[in-house]
Amino acid sequence: MNASCALQHFCDIHGPQILLCTEARIYVQDVNDNDDEDLKTFYSQYIKSENSQGKVECKSCTLSSDNVLVSSIDSLNHMLYISSPSTPNQELFKDIRNACVRSLNVEVCY
Repeated sequence: MNASCALQHFCDIHGPQILLCTEARIYVQDVNDNDDEDLKTFYSQYIKSENSQGKVECKSCTLSSDNVLVSSIDSLNHMLYISSPSTPNQELFKDIRNACVRSLNVEVCY
């Protein structure tokens, strides 16, 4: 199963904002590999994601003043969970943003 979890917020100034997005990735640790450069490159795509929502100065639209990146490893199930303000996956970003907008819509039938 592949799923993502997102924390969203609607700002009166900036509109719908994604505060935090958590993705699951398959994680296989190579015991012989001590090179952290691959990990730095991998994580940098989450920090410097092109599809971020732009520079937002509003305190209610951000979790912190600097980039937030949290990763958790589930070694039993070989999964890596990455939480960040954005995702490098543009299609997923659009789907989450669309879900944020759609969750604000209220339909009234008479």
